[in-house]
Amino acid sequence: MEDLIDEYQKECEVVRKGVKSDIDKCLKDGKSLIIEGFHIDPRLYQRTIGASEKGSNISCSGIVVPFLLTLDEADHRNFMTNSPDPRYRGDQNAVGFRNLQDVQKYLVAHSHEEGMLPFTEIRINLHSFHDTLDYLHDVVLKRIEEVFVRNKSN
Repeated sequence: MEDLIDEYQKECEVVRKGVKSDIDKCLKDGKSLIIEGFHIDPRLYQRTIGASEKGSNISCSGIVVPFLLTLDEADHRNFMTNSPDPRYRGDQNAVGFRNLQDVQKYLVAHSHEEGMLPFTEIRINLHSFHDTLDYLHDVVLKRIEEVFVRNKSN
């Protein structure tokens, strides 16, 4: 598993370098940006986004709402088994599933590292995507409110 995580970290770093200019431009222009994907490790973006350390009164360059979408292991296996994607068929299914679960566990285990803006784990409800979107929306609105209240009191 260590080799898998090492390779994953390298790939995440390549992706981070690729989107850094997009982040910088959006923060400079005051525009919204959503960065999503398997190779997005929220911890790698802390310095780029200028997020303040937990408990600090320093405001960040934008409102950042990092979260990690996860799947229950049984739902994840069922989703992959029934997926039309050929990468998840046959022998590759077991290897791909295990790799995805290992990376998910790695990210969850590191979700509250010291000095980092913590990200929220959100379990995807495969039976009601609307519920998942509602929860995501609530998380974003709560974060906006927290930043607004903090800046208003300063």
